This record gives sequence, structure tokens and C-alpha cells, in this order.
Amino acid sequence: MKDISRSEAIRHLREHLTTRLDGSHSLCHVAGEERIFCGGLAQWSDEELYERFPWIDRFRPVRTRAELLQRIDQWLLHRQHLPSGRLPCDVADCQGHAKPCHGWDEFYEGELGRFCRELLGEEVRVVPDSLEPGEVAER
Repeated sequence: MKDISRSEAIRHLREHLTTRLDGSHSLCHVAGEERIFCGGLAQWSDEELYERFPWIDRFRPVRTRAELLQRIDQWLLHRQHLPSGRLPCDVADCQGHAKPCHGWDEFYEGELGRFCRELLGEEVRVVPDSLEPGEVAER
């Protein structure tokens, strides 16, 4: 098993996840639909979605979960930028809105390694960026 840095793992995952997108849905939507990666929007209940996106029905009330997911997906879609490889996981500035999740910071190195195995078919050990490959992190 080879060691790769956290940044390298994220770069590989970002490249792969970008290929799964068609420009009409956000990564969060696709991850939920395909049950991949973090699980996207599907990982949260309606109540949790309203906590993370409290402004979503400010001007037009949402009536169903499908409508709620569609509105959130469109909001996220406008913040991802496929030509530059920017995904919702990369977006720090939510234009005055609370960030719905912590993006890449939400995942430990072990989780990134699992995503590399599941999505890329690569068995890797992800090490913090501050470590050199082969160096062992203190436990």
C-alpha cells in the first residue's frame, strides 16, 4: 500500500468526482443519489437540511422534500464550478450564508483513504500534508 498526502488524495477524489457531474446537478445531489462519497444531501433529514440552509424557503415556502432538495441542489450548483474543478467541498465563501458542511475538512485521512478505495479502486494510506510519505503520524 502506498502513502499519499491528504492534498494528493483530495486532488484525485476531486478529479474523479468531477467526472460524475453533468453540470445540471451539484456533487451533493449526485453523492446522495448514487450513495457515494459522503452521501451528500441524502445524509440529512428535512430538519437538518433546514438547519443547514435556513434561508431556503424565505421567499417561497417549500412543500415537499423533493422541492427542498431541488432548491438546495440549485443553490449548490451555482457555487460549484466544473471547469476549474471547484466542488461544493471546496467552497468556503457562501455569500453571507452559513456553510452547510465543512467540506474536505470534514474528513479524516482514513476516510479519504476509504473514498480512494471505493471510488478509485486504489488502496492507499492518506497521511497529513505535514508528513513525508513513509513517516508515521504520532497516535
